[in-house]
Amino acid sequence: MAEKENETKSSLTEEDQSQKKKPSPYDLHSNDNHGSVITQVQLRGENYDEWARAMKTSLRARRKWGFIDGTIKKPEEGSSIMEDWWTV
Repeated sequence: MAEKENETKSSLTEEDQSQKKKPSPYDLHSNDNHGSVITQVQLRGENYDEWARAMKTSLRARRKWGFIDGTIKKPEEGSSIMEDWWTV
């Protein structure tokens, strides 16, 4: 009986893990605002490569890089996610 109970708990755990919500690039968190610093590297012209790497790393960690490289396409006008697009 205990074995069957453990088996059921294990199955539920696997099912729960497969149903975890994958973070959306449209999700905004408390630290995602226009005033927050996303990298300590400040662009000064001569350090463009260092700054670009730091920005890309930070935006990828926040799942926002797709807006820059074009992999996240702008939704069609009237789409249910259009408001999310403009908010981000």
